[in-house]
Amino acid sequence: MRVQKLTRKQAKELLEKVPIDRVLTGTNQTLTKKQKDYAYHLAVGETKADAYRKAYRGGKASLNKKRDGNRGSDLAKHEGIQEIS
Repeated sequence: MRVQKLTRKQAKELLEKVPIDRVLTGTNQTLTKKQKDYAYHLAVGETKADAYRKAYRGGKASLNKKRDGNRGSDLAKHEGIQEIS
């Protein structure tokens, strides 16, 4: 059985009703609050770099955008975060 992938709009509507913790099940690792925030922003359609900035920098622009992009990309490889991306 193949699971149907949600559209960004459907994911955003679901995440307004169900906490990100309940969506990210099936992993042995627990996520920090910042990792959960990152996963939420990624699920609603933000780029990896923007999701990283919003979760880890409070949405503030960085002087090193490439670093933020790299960190966002690395964070997206986390086992618990891959469940939704």
